[in-house]
Amino acid sequence: MRGARIFAVGRDDIARWASKALDDDVVVVRDDAEIDAQPPGVAWLCPPEAAAELRARRPNDPVIAMRPPVLPWARLAHDVRNPVGVILGALAELDEDEAMVALALRGARKIAHLAECWEALASEVEPRPRVRLDGVLREAFEAFRAFEPRHAERIDISALPRKTEPGLVTDPRRLRLGVVCLLRHAARVTSAPVGVRVEPGPEIVLAADESLGLPPLEELDHEGWRTRSPRLAMGHALLDPLVSAWRVEDDALGLTLVP
Repeated sequence: MRGARIFAVGRDDIARWASKALDDDVVVVRDDAEIDAQPPGVAWLCPPEAAAELRARRPNDPVIAMRPPVLPWARLAHDVRNPVGVILGALAELDEDEAMVALALRGARKIAHLAECWEALASEVEPRPRVRLDGVLREAFEAFRAFEPRHAERIDISALPRKTEPGLVTDPRRLRLGVVCLLRHAARVTSAPVGVRVEPGPEIVLAADESLGLPPLEELDHEGWRTRSPRLAMGHALLDPLVSAWRVEDDALGLTLVP
């Protein structure tokens, strides 16, 4: 591959991984016009499902079908969940030092939440009908409060409707986990109350009177979120398949859900 200019077709994740693995720049092209504009003799990286079409389009160029390596999230989740379950069960039997038990419980719940996030990332998105959006958000708040009790009083869900009409919510588990991650990030970067509300669309909005430490709109990819905080990166990874549009302001984050 050395000496040839390398292009990746429409996949920033492949380009990032290949740039590091090959110690070379990889350019991302996003449409047929950009592909046709490249000179002969360049090398191409693309997902396996796009390789045949690209080889037909660029018959004289090397085309490598690849996927970036993916960690076995489901296996990691399984390996973490089992010992955490044992810890939670043992802690439930202790009552000698309530403060220390409560501290240990919160830590174990955070690990369990992370394992559930990994498992969700390893699973296909599962649309489920007749799920109330306000119910999913209230569940997210309760999960957040279970291991962030000091910050929970600053999360304001009073603007949530008491009862939304049942409808199609794409993968409510991923939605709940992703919102928990966003709440954890927001609670750590601002001392102001963080309001959670639903607007027509439907759009879930997190807003505060202070900055939420969000990347600018042009950095809305996993790398841009990761550099701000691991909680924000995990929330983005979980929620991105469920969101048709992101609205980013310094003091507000809006997520318009896929209908």
